[in-house]
Amino acid sequence: MALADSERTLARPTIARERTDGRKWSAMTPARSRLTPSATVALATSSEYPALTLDDQTLVPALAGHGIAAEPAIWNDASVDWRRYGVVVVRSTWDYHHDPGTFRRWIQSLDLAGVPLLNPSPILRWNLDKIYLRELEARGVPIVPTEWVAPRAPHSLREVARRRGWERVVVKPVVAASAHGVWRTGDVPTVADEQRFHASVAQHGVMIQPFVDAVCTEGEWSLMFIEGHYSHAVLKRPRSGDYRVQGQFGGQFAPATPDASLIDAAERVMRALPFPATDCAYARVDGVRDAGVFRLMELELVEPALFLAGAIESSDRLAARIIEGL
Repeated sequence: MALADSERTLARPTIARERTDGRKWSAMTPARSRLTPSATVALATSSEYPALTLDDQTLVPALAGHGIAAEPAIWNDASVDWRRYGVVVVRSTWDYHHDPGTFRRWIQSLDLAGVPLLNPSPILRWNLDKIYLRELEARGVPIVPTEWVAPRAPHSLREVARRRGWERVVVKPVVAASAHGVWRTGDVPTVADEQRFHASVAQHGVMIQPFVDAVCTEGEWSLMFIEGHYSHAVLKRPRSGDYRVQGQFGGQFAPATPDASLIDAAERVMRALPFPATDCAYARVDGVRDAGVFRLMELELVEPALFLAGAIESSDRLAARIIEGL
């Protein structure tokens, strides 16, 4: 992936690592010269959470403890003057998937204005499309088996399931958040499933995966990382009769202590990144244990919920990462 000139002006290069496509990725860290003790930090959010989520609110006193003011700013509010901020930290921008083109242009506008982003803009762009999972799989990360379908490609959902030996399958857009546009078939894809699948492919690329029973038994693990280092974890479970672990669908979560093998698996995911893991101010590794193997479901580097309310010390560590260039 070639980096735009505007991206290069906002960051300093570190050691390049080999990409799976034979090119080089020059990892980037955010510019630090703009941050001063009087700088205000913008915590980018969405119109649904104008005062931030409870989790993100913990960052305000954490930064204030260092003499740094922080305030919410709605990412697509045209009245916001982003140039007055020392850094913009992407948080609960949980509606960007409804208009990903505008979100990409917003990132570019901050680049052009010289406003640093956390996570840095090259990392955000890399993580916006779930095709990044293919790159991580090529680097040795076990993922849930996936059939990738390009927009308007002539695929049959039933044929994919038959060829792969899958029964129940899950269909996901390649650009999405909060399980938006995700749906599951029954034991065998029906005519209605096929019609829904073709309607989805007509609009955007999708990924097809087998349904993993572990989501409903043990649950889905989320392991948080601050500046590339493991911080804390939660275990998420769907409500009875559902398969989605997100709260808006009745899913629940609880703080949990993963065993050493899970932490090691998540750390291997971070080491497989095509840029240094320490370039990520924050990260969330989501996955399930399937037949004893931790399989990555998503690596969230754009706007993950970090479950900071139950791990205040992690808020302090993230605040320190935000202001470390002072």
